[in-house]
Amino acid sequence: STQSTWGYLNQPLPRIMGKSKKGGQGGGKKKKGGGSSKEWDAGLLGCCSAGLGNCVYAYFCTPCALASARSKFDTSNWCFNCLCLTSPVTYNIIREGYGIEGSCTTDICKSCLCPVCAAAQLLNETQKRGDEHNTKR
Repeated sequence: STQSTWGYLNQPLPRIMGKSKKGGQGGGKKKKGGGSSKEWDAGLLGCCSAGLGNCVYAYFCTPCALASARSKFDTSNWCFNCLCLTSPVTYNIIREGYGIEGSCTTDICKSCLCPVCAAAQLLNETQKRGDEHNTKR
């Protein structure tokens, strides 16, 4: 279950074994402007789509940028995210949490082959959507 925790740290377990029958954890989430979104608002190579700041942050400290994106996504502990989660796990948690189509394999490939772009994409996405995934819990 994705609502389980890792002992005393009280962090949600990542769901990395593929998507559910509905195409993700939530089957598509509502955009702030209305409508369902199963695609990224921020592209993988659109590092500077929300300004140069996220791109620079992701370039100089990728683990910090990933931790910030995850913390913005679900208000989890920044230090835990920075020290204990890998790039593919963070990418998967955020993608599935927003109900964006994709797979575990693509999460691994994108976040390992271009970690700076993946971190900037997650920062841009969480900046646009915020904690939108919590609306249906």
